[in-house]
Amino acid sequence: MKIKASEEKYRLLFDYDPNPIFMVGVESAKILDANKPASMTYQYNRAELLEMSFLELFDADEADRLWKHLHDFAREDSVFIPKLLARRKNGDYFHIDFHARSGKFQEIESGASGLSYIITTIDITERLEHEAQLTQASKMATLGEMATGIAHELNQPLNVIRVGADFLAKIIKRGQKISEEQLLKVSSNISEQVDRATNIINHLREFGRKSELEVYPVDLNEPIRDVFTILGQQLRLRNIEISLRLDQPLPKILADKNRLEQIFLNLVTNARDAMEAKGPEAIKKLTITTYQERERVVALVADTGTGMSKEVPEKIFEPFFTTKEVGKGTGLGLSITYGLVKDFRGDINVKFTSHIGTIFRISFPIYTDEAHQDDKAFTH
Repeated sequence: MKIKASEEKYRLLFDYDPNPIFMVGVESAKILDANKPASMTYQYNRAELLEMSFLELFDADEADRLWKHLHDFAREDSVFIPKLLARRKNGDYFHIDFHARSGKFQEIESGASGLSYIITTIDITERLEHEAQLTQASKMATLGEMATGIAHELNQPLNVIRVGADFLAKIIKRGQKISEEQLLKVSSNISEQVDRATNIINHLREFGRKSELEVYPVDLNEPIRDVFTILGQQLRLRNIEISLRLDQPLPKILADKNRLEQIFLNLVTNARDAMEAKGPEAIKKLTITTYQERERVVALVADTGTGMSKEVPEKIFEPFFTTKEVGKGTGLGLSITYGLVKDFRGDINVKFTSHIGTIFRISFPIYTDEAHQDDKAFTH
């Protein structure tokens, strides 16, 4: 009676957990048991699931990497893999967070027992869609806020083009001859400035587009420099001195260049606001430093702003937390930044803060083919 009651209690807890749970053979990957939410989520009935390998719930490449990833861990450890791409019976794909640990399992029907993985999967597709919308909204808000600076960036090449065109018009109206050398110089200047304006516009279009998260080897210095393509003029107009101390050559990291740029745009605009809060007479200097530290690439973003109180660094990455006046900040910028950094297995913290300014420290693992084989599959 006690054994039967225990089995009924197990089945009740197993079936009524809201998330799919699987018992999977450690060596075979065969599904030994699955609860009701597993059937509902993956669209297979329990009998079908018990005839399947757990790896059949993924595409072949994803399944191979998942199984390799599981066996790289000691069996007494728990395993967590975020943002895996799974597949339903009808062929639809969805994202899951994957949790597993090993334990003893006894099949109720046969009585056989052995070591198995206890796997829980959580459908995070809707959450990721909301996060993507929030990230995109933050990106577009940043672009809107920078409209004045962007206009100045475009005005410079347009002014050069205008001067060249006016010069040619005056020469023609006066009936004067223009040498081939002068004509070549003016036309070259116009062509260069058209290219410059085109690059700015293309960069804005690329930054503003909504895209899936894809990871590939990136030089961290590139997105940092790109920030100042669309923000540099605005900072100069506000008398903010920019110092880039970018170590070269810098090992690459596995990330998305567009989203790395958003990370540094958020940090730079945050630094700008902190320095502006000190008043027009204050010294305003923004310094970004990059370097390699053991197996990681590090970036420091330092400003000469107002700093923070002791309590603020602990809350700074929480959603909706802001030290700005009402109407001057949503409190989402640094929260989004934190999420983006974590997407690339990075770390971010406040390294230093006082009345003389603040330093943010961001670091990412160095990219190597061997160390990041699985990461390419697990980040989408």
